[in-house]
Amino acid sequence: MKLGRPTAPAKRKLDPYRPEIENLLANGSTQSLSPVATTQPRPIFTKHGLKLSKDLVPALTSPKGIHADALNIRQTTKAVGFLCEIFMTIQAMLLSVLGTAAVYLTGCATNPPVFTSQQLATAHYGQPLTIDWQAAVKGWFLKKVTDPLSAQYIFNGPPHKGYIHTPLNGTIFAYLTVVRVNAKDSSGAYIGFLPYLFIFKNDHIIKVAKPGQYNYNEGTMGVDLYPLT
Repeated sequence: MKLGRPTAPAKRKLDPYRPEIENLLANGSTQSLSPVATTQPRPIFTKHGLKLSKDLVPALTSPKGIHADALNIRQTTKAVGFLCEIFMTIQAMLLSVLGTAAVYLTGCATNPPVFTSQQLATAHYGQPLTIDWQAAVKGWFLKKVTDPLSAQYIFNGPPHKGYIHTPLNGTIFAYLTVVRVNAKDSSGAYIGFLPYLFIFKNDHIIKVAKPGQYNYNEGTMGVDLYPLT
């Protein structure tokens, strides 16, 4: 008698239902299997001592559960692809808007308006200054420098009529003056005289352009302002 492990294929309880199972899976049927297939765990779970709940066994052994899982995966994949498409569309729109804005701002900065002498004469600059504008300038620096009492000022003259041009706010007619200020840094050393542009309108300082933030044209009395902080 020959000893050893049997060489013939092992028989399983589901073998009699194999054609039926293959037919159901091929056609995507959602019908339940025979009671044996839906009430007993597969041999692989029993072999390894795994215990499954009664609710989980049908989901693992029936074509209905397999078909539902595959359907959920397909639906999830489609949803993710749709969201990615929306995100890419929004990103492209934002890049387009930013590019258009950059071109517009560049064009405004490089092509400031040119006014005739008549337009400059009839423009509205606000009421003439009646305040102590030098005191107003010093008052502005009280909270801007480390030691305002030691600051040194060079006033080039009283504010005069002029206009400022910004890419976002357009043209503003007002009274302008440049003040050079020498203040101390945190170590107590003077940093040197730096030019600040003060813009007055109706007895108020409406803007102050720091060094490097403006381009002053003495011939036209016009000023191009860059973004202010």
